Amino acid sequence: MQAKTKVQPNQSLMLTNTDRSLEGIYTCFFTNGDSADIKVKARPDLVIESDGMTPGGMSLNVVEGDRVVIICRVKNEKPENIVSLNWFVGADLDNLEVIGFGNTRDYITVNQTNNAEGFLTSRLTIPSASFNDRAYYMCQANNGIASAEVNILIRIKDKLAALWPFLGIVGEVVILCTIIFIYEKRRSKSDFEEPNQNDEPKSPSTSAKAQEVRQRNK
Repeated sequence: MQAKTKVQPNQSLMLTNTDRSLEGIYTCFFTNGDSADIKVKARPDLVIESDGMTPGGMSLNVVEGDRVVIICRVKNEKPENIVSLNWFVGADLDNLEVIGFGNTRDYITVNQTNNAEGFLTSRLTIPSASFNDRAYYMCQANNGIASAEVNILIRIKDKLAALWPFLGIVGEVVILCTIIFIYEKRRSKSDFEEPNQNDEPKSPSTSAKAQEVRQRNK
């Protein structure tokens, strides 16, 4: 689309809504008859997607060792209008490096294709996520005039994280059973060693009297 818009001398043209309907070439005419053109384009419209990420979410939880695929899609922009589409990675958004240019994450692959609607799509793949892959990942598109970016934070979870609560419960049960076993064993031993008051030894006088009675009866 090309639009020819005239602006009077000493006046300015302000575009309050830079949507795609206002894209085009704007011409400024000077009083001496000269003119100048300026090309106006809207920022690329980006969306980032991945399995397990809620729509519109900005973070993704990944289990250690899992394969991660992040898709960055340019909406409503023909592929030939996109000058560059790059991925960046970093511990924070203020310190990012381009992926695929000799950085420490050379194992990450980036493939660019056109989706079913004909729009440019970039797919970032981490074959096996590790704790070192916890970082911000940013997709940036540039159409030669304006640029836009979208980012996502990937968090890495321990693959045994779900097992730790179960192991804790098992450990508590084992400790409790051990305490009960030791207590019962000590109590049984104490009962065995305690003398029986009903089995008191008979006194010598009582034994002698019983013997005298038996002799008289004879």
